[in-house]
Amino acid sequence: MKPRMKYEEGQRDMILMQHKYTFDYPDRTEHVTTTLVDYGTPTDSSMSRTVSLPVCILMRHLLTLSTKSPKSQLFESLLGVQRPLDPAVYTLVLDELAKAGIVFKDKVEKVVMKETEK
Repeated sequence: MKPRMKYEEGQRDMILMQHKYTFDYPDRTEHVTTTLVDYGTPTDSSMSRTVSLPVCILMRHLLTLSTKSPKSQLFESLLGVQRPLDPAVYTLVLDELAKAGIVFKDKVEKVVMKETEK
């Protein structure tokens, strides 16, 4: 099966991910669109990069972490499988992904409400 699934010369895969959020504040509403577009490279598919690199980044930090580092307390408190909800964890991963060219781009549209709508 693998020979039938390989990319031919000049072919590559692409990842397109988009999230849309609406935030309601007392004085306005914000519509946020976050988009990731990533293309495979001659040596790696985009799917393999976007799936494996976040895990590899965290594992490298865990394995090379000094016990005297302030981050060691953060990682010591994480047991088992975790969702990336702690900014100390996800900013670490996003910053390194950006160095690899994997970047989410945000578009924020602010809608100011009229006095009659408040």
